[in-house]
Amino acid sequence: MKTIIVKSIWIVLLISASSAANAAKIYWTDWFGTFEGSRTNAQIYSADSDGSNQALLAQYQGTHTTGIELSDDGDTLYVGGRRSGAGSIFTVNVNDSSISGLLTSNALGNIVWQLDLDEATGQIAYNTSGRGDGIINTDGTNHRTFNNAGCCEAVAYNRTTDQVFATENNSGSQIGVTNASSPFNQSFISTSNGIFTPSLEIDETNGFLYMGTSRGVYRSNLDGTGAKKILDSFDSFIYGLQLDLTNDVLYFSGIDGGNSNISAENQVTGARGYINKVSLSALNNAYDGDSFLSQTQVERVLTTTTGIYDFAVQTTKVSEPSTILMFTLVLIALGSRSFRQS
Repeated sequence: MKTIIVKSIWIVLLISASSAANAAKIYWTDWFGTFEGSRTNAQIYSADSDGSNQALLAQYQGTHTTGIELSDDGDTLYVGGRRSGAGSIFTVNVNDSSISGLLTSNALGNIVWQLDLDEATGQIAYNTSGRGDGIINTDGTNHRTFNNAGCCEAVAYNRTTDQVFATENNSGSQIGVTNASSPFNQSFISTSNGIFTPSLEIDETNGFLYMGTSRGVYRSNLDGTGAKKILDSFDSFIYGLQLDLTNDVLYFSGIDGGNSNISAENQVTGARGYINKVSLSALNNAYDGDSFLSQTQVERVLTTTTGIYDFAVQTTKVSEPSTILMFTLVLIALGSRSFRQS
């Protein structure tokens, strides 16, 4: 009987350990945050993967926050924005909410808009207002600025070709493609998408470029050909995109009600930030039939009263139980063995 009881406890604890370790999260940036006099306190929020348990994760005084990326182990957020009048990239430890500055410099223009983290190469691609786009190592070293093309709001890194894609002058009609290694040669592709495009995502496996715009989601080949609208905006403004090819999902964020800007006024009038997801297979099949998905076929993951500029969904779950839980399980297993021997 004792052996059976101990085994039952061991199984329950093992399930609990795995469940706790596998709890996926969503993180997002609120562009305006809160005000203290004339100073902005940027805010980063978190929630469970189903949108529940929304909470303020971290607040960075005197800073605007924009782009956000999550490390593969789920422990570190890389965040772009503006601090002390200059572009800034910093990190947030999701376990204790501590913040560390990576780089704040006029070389990053007056604000960093979007980031694209590639941990395999240890690099972060970024784009700015006033200083074009560039790339930096995750430890803050080897900073390279590519061009001074003005305001570039969307960026994506292609690891296969070692190239950075960035919108030029906010429009998706021309996207600069720059070699991330010297001699930094740049070319341009045209997607025939002459509308505001604040987000880019690259599908290296299938050779697609996804563009989040003020009118919906567009997709083209990596050379800009074959551009077409694949998802309607549903009277909202799409700011962030994230591909999860493993689970066949496209996530996108924006503001309900067709608001074209994330602003303090939007929050005052009750506009809501959202994160949605849609099946890539369903998206492709619907477009192949020359019709868009209906709004009922798009799943609302999260709605919040804060503004959402960009977001990061934890799609790779940590599978290892904590050290304390593992130690407890070992002790119980040894106890079970001793009971059997007695």
